[in-house]
Amino acid sequence: MPADARPPLPVAPAPWHLNGQAWIFILRDQPFSETPIPLPEGNYAPLEKGSEGDLSHRFHGGTGLFLVIRYTSTPVGNYDEMHAPLSSFDMIVPGLFSFKPKGSQKKAYHWAITRLYVSLDESVCNGRPNWNIPKHRADFTFTKLKDGSELLTVQHPVPGATPFFRCRLQHSRMTPFSFPISTLWLETALAKRLVTRGYEINLIQPPCPAADGDDDPRIKPEGQRAEALKQGTGYRVVLHPAWGWARVGKILPAPPFKGEPGADKDWSGFGDGVSFPRFRPLMSRLNVHLLTFDMLVPEPTILEMEDE
Repeated sequence: MPADARPPLPVAPAPWHLNGQAWIFILRDQPFSETPIPLPEGNYAPLEKGSEGDLSHRFHGGTGLFLVIRYTSTPVGNYDEMHAPLSSFDMIVPGLFSFKPKGSQKKAYHWAITRLYVSLDESVCNGRPNWNIPKHRADFTFTKLKDGSELLTVQHPVPGATPFFRCRLQHSRMTPFSFPISTLWLETALAKRLVTRGYEINLIQPPCPAADGDDDPRIKPEGQRAEALKQGTGYRVVLHPAWGWARVGKILPAPPFKGEPGADKDWSGFGDGVSFPRFRPLMSRLNVHLLTFDMLVPEPTILEMEDE
């Protein structure tokens, strides 16, 4: 469809009230370092890499997160382009980044989302200016396997694209029942000791660059819609209070497959190191599957940062 014939994307300002289910996996690929360390390849899309929104020079390792979320209710729709009953996204929070707000006497360490894929252009075009979350579009496929696990495959939204991420998601027998859970535990002294000294719960998102147009070489190979890739300004502090019911979950390597795009790739790990960083969960079999959750993403607080 020509760009001028496409329907305009809706504007949905914060706050957002969201419902759905989620898989949350703890990462510990690199120990925390007082001095910055190299950020693994694939953490930034070509559009963000090298821009003001690239925090590579502030990466300190430590505890990170990988999330797969399937929404049943959002302000921009509850569907995706694969006709599943849910909208989907996956994202990487590789670890801790250092920030020093203007007027502060010392720097603190916060999480930041570096790469995130969603199944809706409507989510992309609002997540970037609302919260500086660097969203990009992708196609998600969830397939039930005979062993009870679910195969997740993610690829760029272009015909014949090779998958860049595959994994299996499965419940653990450790919890045949569900239990209540809340993100409030991240604010406890115990959680802060487990993550690292100086850690603060907030996400701090740097500015997002915008695409120049549908022929922008930074987005064209990935099949992105330039209208959705809007600019986000300032440093934005984002809180995600959430609560729900959970079980213990597992992330496992995807089974080998033949005769399809990507069959020649090594799927023994997670991520291809280009379109998504390769990572290793701290524990593959002891993570969280939120069966249901209720989450509020409020308006962000905007901060001025000092150069480091």
